[in-house]
Amino acid sequence: MKQMKKPNRYAAPLVITGITVAVLAKAYQLIFKKAAKAPTPRDHAHQSDTDKAEST
Repeated sequence: MKQMKKPNRYAAPLVITGITVAVLAKAYQLIFKKAAKAPTPRDHAHQSDTDKAEST
């Protein structure tokens, strides 16, 4: 039987690190960039109160 070759000592951790960084970067974009664009109800209420105060 043929013996299995050992994984490369340096390449394997670099590949795993690269994949992990890519996944985390994509998750950051999906979660935090969308959250920053969408106004929360609290922000909306505060903005409408400010508009009313300015119009009087």
